[in-house]
Amino acid sequence: MDNVIEFLLDYWTENAIPNFLQMDNGASFIGDPIHPRHFSRVVRLCLHVGVEPVFIAPSKPWMNGTIEDFNGDFGRKLWDREQWTDLEYIRRDAKTFLMRHNNRQDWKYRKTDLEAIPHRKLPEDFEISVDSLPITEGRVHFIRQVKGDGTISVLNEDFDVGESLVHEYIWATIDTKQEQLQVYYREKNSEEAGLIKSYQYKIGENVKMFEDKF
Repeated sequence: MDNVIEFLLDYWTENAIPNFLQMDNGASFIGDPIHPRHFSRVVRLCLHVGVEPVFIAPSKPWMNGTIEDFNGDFGRKLWDREQWTDLEYIRRDAKTFLMRHNNRQDWKYRKTDLEAIPHRKLPEDFEISVDSLPITEGRVHFIRQVKGDGTISVLNEDFDVGESLVHEYIWATIDTKQEQLQVYYREKNSEEAGLIKSYQYKIGENVKMFEDKF
């Protein structure tokens, strides 16, 4: 998780802070795999800078297809082809690989003036104690497949959404300001998802007001 946080801080200093950050459910991102209602340091950092984390359904890597494709390229074209001798060697070649990969991706945006799009960045002198971050007002999202008993699991806690939705995918949102868990489902042939359940979701600590300083 330290590596993930270091990467995000560096990246958001040089690149735009996104509205959403989609991740899988690995412990490096979601944190505690046992205790309920535990917000990881990564989630706390995201909320602090105004990013809404989105966690894909567990064991569904195709939901992060772009990242999985990148991991495959990294393995085939770099990791599996070299005999590594030291960490600096890996870091140097990984940077070269990333630069070439990004250059190949630039064609997707060749007609887009990215500088003209309003965006936020972290200042270069930005400092924060990531080990003592409070929970900030915001939203954390979870894509979940309804289990056989009609429940979903969000941060190690089960919530009933109804047996009629067994095996269907739903979208669950924790609103830290309202202290609610809201569950949405989109019917087939419908363009919008509808709210089907709402639960009180006590955070258990003071929630900090969001201040957009960036």
